[in-house]
Amino acid sequence: MRSRALRGREVEANGGLVYVAELSTGAKAPHRLTGERCRTLTGKDLRDCVDLQLPMWDRGHSFVGATGAGSCLHVDQAWWSNIAKNFLGYKLVALWGPDETPAVVSKHQGELFRKPLSEEQSDALLTASGIALLRPGDVASFSGGLPHITMVVGDQLNVTAYESVVNWNPHNAELLLRGASRPAEWKGIMKLGPWHGLLDDIADVVLRAGAVSPPSLPPLSPAELLLQAAFRQVLLRSPRCARRLGHGEGDLDSDSSRSASSESIGDEKENEKTGAAKKRKMKRTKQKRDAAADKGGHFPEVAAEICSAREHMSAKRSRLS
Repeated sequence: MRSRALRGREVEANGGLVYVAELSTGAKAPHRLTGERCRTLTGKDLRDCVDLQLPMWDRGHSFVGATGAGSCLHVDQAWWSNIAKNFLGYKLVALWGPDETPAVVSKHQGELFRKPLSEEQSDALLTASGIALLRPGDVASFSGGLPHITMVVGDQLNVTAYESVVNWNPHNAELLLRGASRPAEWKGIMKLGPWHGLLDDIADVVLRAGAVSPPSLPPLSPAELLLQAAFRQVLLRSPRCARRLGHGEGDLDSDSSRSASSESIGDEKENEKTGAAKKRKMKRTKQKRDAAADKGGHFPEVAAEICSAREHMSAKRSRLS
């Protein structure tokens, strides 16, 4: 926190704007309501007000800034849903729909939308599917898989805290997996280690939900049970989740086998690199052994073996003729 404050003072001295993003405590501490160890600054979140067991519900971080500060146009590192709780000040949020996503990301990814807006930015805002003004006490929810920007307006300091959620709708599971295999030119994709951890956590919740229903919650309705089953089926498209849920890759249907998830892509890339390196090494070793066989060089035992094999084959051919 202190280092961020010092950097902020330096930026302000140079005429810049300060926006403290993803603010949390330096170390995990027990939450005052649940006792879980977390880094959140908020004492009570929406997840504490709703008796729901979801595949993922992260307490998230806080964002602090003054007028003109905000987040550039981006898509979240993982395609989950966001819950924004606006505590102080006013903030504008703009969100683009799926049809406008490719164009706005290719043209404006990483740009801050602040006054004075360029003509291109004004045109882009006209294509946004929604623009909202968050007031103190407002709560908003939107998909992190869609491009969005924020900007603080007004004279007051703005404080907003966000939670990240994945619910039981199978379409959200599909979106989460698809986001991990987005085009490489899209910035901010979650790194493989945290992505694997996220998938493991979600798979564990799915396992627990299928094994036992918490006594504090009412029994699930048939519709809710169907949603959970459909969510699990989509999750099986991820080889890592399939293993975690007790399914081998051979248990998956053809559509699941063809689906590309982040960890499978990452593992394939690593395997390709490793395989290519092994092939190069084997080729070099073979070249050395062939040279040793011809010249009696660095591999005398291999050379003797090869020469013996050649003599044996020659003798065999002579007997056959």
